[in-house]
Amino acid sequence: MVDSLGGSDGPAAVRTYNPWFMRAMLDLNDPSRLRTPVAGPRFARWLDDIRDDVPVPSSPEAGAADPSSVIPFGWGVPAPDLYPRDALERAYRSVMQCDWARALEYSDSEGTRALRTTVAARAARRGIQVDVDQVVITSGSLQGLDLVGRTLLDDGDTIAVEAPTFMGALGVWRPYRPRFLQIPLDGASGMDLDVLEAALRSGARPKLVYALPSFQNPTGALMPEAKRARLLRLAREYDFCIVEDDPYGELYYDAVTPLPVRALPGADEHVIYLGSFSKILAPGLRLGYAIASRRVAHRFTLTKKGMDFHTDGVTQLAAVRLIEDPELDFERYVASLRRAYAERRDALLDALARQIGSPARWTRPEGGFFVWLELGEPIDGPRLARAGPRHGVSLLAGQEFFPGGQAGRDAVRLSFSCPRADQMAEGVARIRAAIEDARA
Repeated sequence: MVDSLGGSDGPAAVRTYNPWFMRAMLDLNDPSRLRTPVAGPRFARWLDDIRDDVPVPSSPEAGAADPSSVIPFGWGVPAPDLYPRDALERAYRSVMQCDWARALEYSDSEGTRALRTTVAARAARRGIQVDVDQVVITSGSLQGLDLVGRTLLDDGDTIAVEAPTFMGALGVWRPYRPRFLQIPLDGASGMDLDVLEAALRSGARPKLVYALPSFQNPTGALMPEAKRARLLRLAREYDFCIVEDDPYGELYYDAVTPLPVRALPGADEHVIYLGSFSKILAPGLRLGYAIASRRVAHRFTLTKKGMDFHTDGVTQLAAVRLIEDPELDFERYVASLRRAYAERRDALLDALARQIGSPARWTRPEGGFFVWLELGEPIDGPRLARAGPRHGVSLLAGQEFFPGGQAGRDAVRLSFSCPRADQMAEGVARIRAAIEDARA
């Protein structure tokens, strides 16, 4: 179910959401498009409204004559040229030479103690004081979101989400059949807590409030510390759990990121904190973590045993070695990422200012990977996404980031992490061409 507060996503409707491509959406109000029963296994109910003949494209570059020539604003992934390849090679070699037996055995479902200790120590640098037993290693941050769903959600529970929000979370939770209560953003400061509080006072009782306070996906919004404290106060007053998703918190380009909500006093029983190594190491490692109360962490561990039993042991031990590698100097390496991505952000913002005029407007993120471009006119989102590769550029239409997919028709998410700074001007020129194509 989808509810919208203070936004424009329309009335509540039952919809199923493919986390990556809105083309798999089916409007249940059109009976002619419903599937004809066929022989074979009976799928879960949440899949009933996805047509069997809807293909899943492999990437935002699908449809390009030469995918290698596409300027990639579509995927929110780190730049391959910034991966710590040499350090990763040293780390894996060290594991296989010195600790291969332990690395190749079955591991603890909650993660190796070495990596959990490393995560707890790094979390402490950002004000999160936890014991090792409160850390669970996950196979990517999406598994952390799935653990939240499997452990906490019952059919029909309400999740309050930012509108727009990370589409991957919507897709992960869809099988648990929740209601999504959409809370609009308050400019560049994140979730509008006045709207959330009004909903709570009117009787809304979300079990979870999902937020990305630091450099939100897809807008880059940054929630100030005072608003983070207010969100926690609301959680304690109305007894809901905050799922704080923080994959970008270390990638700040101006001022240092405010303390996570999980670092504030009284957060232990009301905040589940999700982190990832994908954005600062490499996404192919599939390495993330959840920090929660001991009670919740224990349940996460029990749940994970029935999913993949444990995250890859070789990669966990390699990550510890990489972080401790004096030749790399991990903190200096992360600082170099900040400088590189800040340069790319500035180049994109400069290109937008030079080439995209009124009535369009866009965000100026202080960190993370994303710029949210509002075109000032309704554009068919899927059509625009298909037009991009024809003009040598990939992007994601704004509709992808709303439950139900009705809002965001005038917006595009641009990721500046992968294109080089010297590609931004040409990339924006191609975006303009794609917009013109989508208008036609």
